[in-house]
Amino acid sequence: VDYIRTTTGTGFFVHPDGVIMTNAHIAQFLLLEETTELGETECRIRAGDPAAPRYRAELLYLPPAWVQKNAALVDVDTPAGTGERDYAFLYIARTLDGSPLPGRFPHLSPETTELRYADRGTLVTAAGYPAQAGANSAATSSDVFVTATTTITDIFTFTSTTPDVITMHETPVSAPGSSGGPIVNSAGDAIGVITTRGDTTRDSL
Repeated sequence: VDYIRTTTGTGFFVHPDGVIMTNAHIAQFLLLEETTELGETECRIRAGDPAAPRYRAELLYLPPAWVQKNAALVDVDTPAGTGERDYAFLYIARTLDGSPLPGRFPHLSPETTELRYADRGTLVTAAGYPAQAGANSAATSSDVFVTATTTITDIFTFTSTTPDVITMHETPVSAPGSSGGPIVNSAGDAIGVITTRGDTTRDSL
């Protein structure tokens, strides 16, 4: 029996040449692109508001350490994780309609200055395409782009020296489908990527 399995998420351009940042748990399926054992794999990029299919993307980078740790979870329906190394980069390979690619893609500049614990309480903006509950209460992919201003509630580290995870208050973006979306500071720079949803309204992203 033939069937199609889809997964959706959010990503954002970080370079004018068409490089997209998203989550490893979204981009991981592109590792199967070169094998036909599980069928064909492709990544279609929707853009706009409402979103419409525009591009095909290829995998540029996915952390090998994340793959090693999470390879056995690739077919889990509701994966969970800490967000450690849960990032990936894609690149736009072509348009879906055969038209020329743009000369430049609008993008967010990553802010590489490390956050500090004193940054707790800072206003930030979360953005994504959160899934919406349909008439049968099943979450379906949304074509509507959502942004919400919230505050950093806490900052955590996976080591002893670097701020690796920030948590934020619940917002309309706090839903499946927003994974891979940007967290943007007041200067309009990307300071993080949405990876997982917390268990409380205080730490929802």
